[in-house]
Amino acid sequence: MTLFSMEDNRETVSFDKLRDLISERMSSVVYCERNGRLYGMITMGDIAKAYRNGRKEVDINTNFTRLADREYARARKIFHARAVINVLPIVDDAGIITGDYLRWNDIALNKCMSGTRGDIDIIKEKKIAFIKPCAMFQDKVEAYDQYYARLSECGASLIGISCNELLKYVDKTEYFLTVDEADKRAVETLYCLILHRNDLSGRIVTYHNYYNVVLRTKILRQIQKSGIYVLNLLFADNNNYKRLRRNIWKKFADVGVKVSEIMHPSMYEAFFDNLAEEDYMDDIFQMNFSVTNKNGLSMLKNCSQPYYNVSDGERKTVGQPQEYNKTIYFVGPCFIYGQYVEDKNTIESLLQKKIRNTGYDIRVVNCGSLGYSQNFESMWARILGIDMKKGDILVIYFQSTIFPKMDNLNLCRILKRNAVKADWMVDVPSHCNHKVNELYAEAIFERLLPVLADNVQEHKENTKYNKDYIKILYIDRYFSDFNPLRYEKIGSIVMNCNPFTYGHRYLVEDALKIVDFLLIFVVEEDKSVFSFDERFVMVCDGVADMKNVMVVPSGPFILTQTSFPEYFVKASDEDLTENVENDVTVFAERIAPPLNIKYRFAGQEPEDIVTNEYNIAMKKILPQYGIEFAEIPRKQIEGRYISGSKAREYLDSGNLEELKKLVPQSTLRILLCDETAGNRTKLLE
Repeated sequence: MTLFSMEDNRETVSFDKLRDLISERMSSVVYCERNGRLYGMITMGDIAKAYRNGRKEVDINTNFTRLADREYARARKIFHARAVINVLPIVDDAGIITGDYLRWNDIALNKCMSGTRGDIDIIKEKKIAFIKPCAMFQDKVEAYDQYYARLSECGASLIGISCNELLKYVDKTEYFLTVDEADKRAVETLYCLILHRNDLSGRIVTYHNYYNVVLRTKILRQIQKSGIYVLNLLFADNNNYKRLRRNIWKKFADVGVKVSEIMHPSMYEAFFDNLAEEDYMDDIFQMNFSVTNKNGLSMLKNCSQPYYNVSDGERKTVGQPQEYNKTIYFVGPCFIYGQYVEDKNTIESLLQKKIRNTGYDIRVVNCGSLGYSQNFESMWARILGIDMKKGDILVIYFQSTIFPKMDNLNLCRILKRNAVKADWMVDVPSHCNHKVNELYAEAIFERLLPVLADNVQEHKENTKYNKDYIKILYIDRYFSDFNPLRYEKIGSIVMNCNPFTYGHRYLVEDALKIVDFLLIFVVEEDKSVFSFDERFVMVCDGVADMKNVMVVPSGPFILTQTSFPEYFVKASDEDLTENVENDVTVFAERIAPPLNIKYRFAGQEPEDIVTNEYNIAMKKILPQYGIEFAEIPRKQIEGRYISGSKAREYLDSGNLEELKKLVPQSTLRILLCDETAGNRTKLLE
């Protein structure tokens, strides 16, 4: 923890002071003390808010939730319910801070995942600057030394630097690594907000995410080398962007509602501008964008409506030519698929109109989809799943990520150049109306104009980059060192473990009686009370004494929010059967064969309708692919089934005696958070 002891009655801390604090003591929160007691705190979110409001100082937040030691269950509930809260202080009866609870547990997760490093060639090909944590945070220093040694062992070209040395290496390295998410947020806040370095956007990554970030860049460069032009859209923050955000918040405050993606009806007329008609406005805001999953690819579900049409996962682009010699593909979330406009006013349709007016025989395709902003891996799968040809163009949007050595179009400049007003936006500039889409389409057209006129004689030639998205994004990531030919009978279990109980362990033990190697896929979606980090560590620790067991994340293709949303809300709907069967089929066709999986195990589900439906689908589908499905009776204690919900109930009520009957000691240590207090780093004013 970073503690800032104040000797005066200030209520704010200047950006200059915070710059010094963060550069010397990287931390995602600064706790402010008066007379030895916790007075308030400043998070990176507080700094970002002050920055967006154009201020030079940050208010000390004195209205925050204080927790006592061993209130871990309450902390989990708060983190689960409120995504904006990432840290909660632990305060004793005297008002002295003794530790804190963090949303993330990167170091414990990395320790468990040390054997799943991914393709070494990807890891070693980039120049990396690894930012050293503060020497007073001993656990982070130890982790840093381990990570540095591991990267060096893989042949990575890296150098260790302190936080305040970062700018010396901006032109010498592509990426800057941090030990964990807390340090990443601190460094991003320092350089991107306080020091206004927009050129670092997307280049500061955690050790845990480094592989995926580098892989994304490699994929795009391979696509480019195959003769496909790539244009990356982004919003690189600037003063005009801040002004727009302030004005957006003001318009919500003026009508007395919180900023959200749901506009107040009183804002409709200004938003729709020249299209403001009552029935039309209601129809646009009531468009139902739903997602389906085909062969592991997340895409918009087919539909036919007056203003919204989707076919084969592609939203209709008005004016597409029947004959064309190249295609422009758009992939991304929200404004890419046109959240708040009808078909003819999407960026794609507006761009198509401009292209046809120039006489080019070029088709524009809308491959945008809901959910890509929450699950980037689904978006990368969609990119790889497109059958692009040499000469085609790919337009993508990854929020604020800058891809080095690539064409990057900063849309913030378009907003500034045209003095765009906040009335044309819902809550952020990417949630916009038809007027803003017209400006974006014009800017994209101008940027692509030199490419549109390129010679197209060989454009139908197939590209050479690898399109097996599941292998690239998942199998190579977690199974590069796994040799399935060493084992005759390989089995699998997909577990959520919210939390890991004796019931889960019993299922693993029974499975190992049948197979000689077992793969445990832990659901990676963070839709449970316990984060993925915690659940993954629980499973690893819970089976650590067992031989021939490998624990891996489920990745973007097994039980995800987009492929099987009903699993996370435990509700049956009209899409349940289709989603269940799609998820099981992708596993059977694309995951199991390269891993030589011949068995899949699951516990019987007498109570949960959704999970039982999943078991029924596995019984029907898996044998068709040569995979034996084994449904194992649930373990009981004192005549009752062991369940994660009952364990959570006992944890919430503090009934440790009953909790101990349901979960092993390895889980109990995590649930009770035995080591909550961080290293106290006191900074005197």
